[in-house]
Amino acid sequence: MSAYIVDRDHVIYLVDAARESGAYGSTFRWWTGERPNLDRHELPRFNDERAAEVANMLWRENIKSVSHRYNDRTSATLPGSHGREITARDFRGLRWMSFDPVQVIKACQCLDYQSCEHDDWEQSEACAFLQALKASECHRLRGYDAAEWGAPKRYENAANVVKLSDLFSK
Repeated sequence: MSAYIVDRDHVIYLVDAARESGAYGSTFRWWTGERPNLDRHELPRFNDERAAEVANMLWRENIKSVSHRYNDRTSATLPGSHGREITARDFRGLRWMSFDPVQVIKACQCLDYQSCEHDDWEQSEACAFLQALKASECHRLRGYDAAEWGAPKRYENAANVVKLSDLFSK
């Protein structure tokens, strides 16, 4: 099996992570197309109805991909999770204590991999959402703020530096 429908909690986790990211204050934003102001999408932190809309958008794109990959199967026999549509009620209450940026990025990559089987994936709103969430989470990685903006400084006396490849070439 090369693609499957992710479970509901996977999608809910990503949407909750976006709501908590705070990359743009209290509203998470992502863009599609080439018209930045007209193709802007928003996910306000405390709007459970909008969270359900976004979650279903992500899940439908995943289902579209798996359906494309396994076009000889019915929706009931596609590999992976099946279930009812995600509702605002699914976003009420605490499910995760915190959002580790590495875990969020990996969950994004998983959904990306499971959803990229059709030709329209790279232009989809779901793809844009995942790209924006991964970029937002990179800013939360330990050491990100302390890292250089650009390339770090070179060694001044590079002739005395032993390369790792030199240690194993003998």
